[in-house]
Amino acid sequence: MLAHVVAVVGGIDDIGVVHQTRSLERGERYTVSSYAPQAQPAELAELEADYPAEVLRYLDLERTTLPTFGSPGRASRVAGLFEDERQRQLWPYEQLSQQAEGVARGARTPYGAVVAIEAWLRSAGGFTYDEQPPRPAGAPPLAYFVSQGKRGYCQHFAGSMALMLRFLGIPARVATGFTSGDYRDGVWNVTDHNAHAWVEVWFPGQGWVSFDPTPGRGTFGGIYSFASDSQEAIEALNRGELGEGGVDPDRLARGADLPTAGAGGEAWRPSPFAIGLGLAALWLGVVGGGKTVRRRVARLTRDPRRAATASRRELEAFLRDQGIAIGPAATLDDLRLTLARELGLDARAFTLAVGRARFGPPDRKGHDASAPRRELERLLRAMRLQLSGWARFRGFASVRSLQRAAQR
Repeated sequence: MLAHVVAVVGGIDDIGVVHQTRSLERGERYTVSSYAPQAQPAELAELEADYPAEVLRYLDLERTTLPTFGSPGRASRVAGLFEDERQRQLWPYEQLSQQAEGVARGARTPYGAVVAIEAWLRSAGGFTYDEQPPRPAGAPPLAYFVSQGKRGYCQHFAGSMALMLRFLGIPARVATGFTSGDYRDGVWNVTDHNAHAWVEVWFPGQGWVSFDPTPGRGTFGGIYSFASDSQEAIEALNRGELGEGGVDPDRLARGADLPTAGAGGEAWRPSPFAIGLGLAALWLGVVGGGKTVRRRVARLTRDPRRAATASRRELEAFLRDQGIAIGPAATLDDLRLTLARELGLDARAFTLAVGRARFGPPDRKGHDASAPRRELERLLRAMRLQLSGWARFRGFASVRSLQRAAQR
């Protein structure tokens, strides 16, 4: 048990970290009991910012320890850092700090701020997953990513969330590891393509709780975030109420109902929520319906070359709508490598069928319109099985593929 480990290697501090005081000897045996928090959003939303001294080092930036969430005058003390000549190393992060304050406005407990920051990076803030982001221009990478670039991969999202939370006085750190990979024949297959970075936030009585601010990537494999993996928070994300300056995140994290229209003799008027819901339904009808019609029209052709081109474009559109970057000059082999890297799927049969139909001689076997479509459907089914319901909904409502089609 854990006490046995402590007896072997040293001591354990107030936040559960075992410290080694001597080297282990060959043949020594011990057992470790691990702990994974199972708190629900409603529990986390009630926890105050009560941090032991050992955790405060996760509020450090450069040589400064930031004031804790909810402490008197915290916001003004943080703002004062950007006027203090002794803190010039923090000045490039002033806009990032201000952005964190705006996004988390209204949060009464740390969990509300964490959910708001995570949701802003995942969906509401206009960020895009991109493995070849723009280079920072005159600013540190994370400051540039949050304020200007808005394109990056998991390290950008995780680092930015941890940094924003520290400015808010919430202990946070970046964790790196692997998503769960693919489960085949009773075995989990994990490769370097499943490497990922996410954020861990410390909560009293719970320890380190994981959150994943990276859009797209967190939905394909293991889902770490209590916010993204809870029905209450998903509903809040769908309603768009955890965005910048949004409605109280704590109330939403507890799954509370939205205010309803007044009763009595007052004339009924549609609430802002009802209007927003109607506009969202109209958007889905226009965007989702338009993509469906375009897809079906493209599939009507019997010409193998046109069928191959249409199948390839449909696959690229699906990936773009899920936030996976596809370059304008991507080749069939680039597509195959992207599917293998991002989703762990083997697309060789698809690229072979498209290549034969698009470039093969008319009298050659495989030069027909059905093979590319058949392989496309196989890939689409495999991808949908990996996606959560929220990710599929988000892809259905995305306009990335329509924007790309308009540019052609």
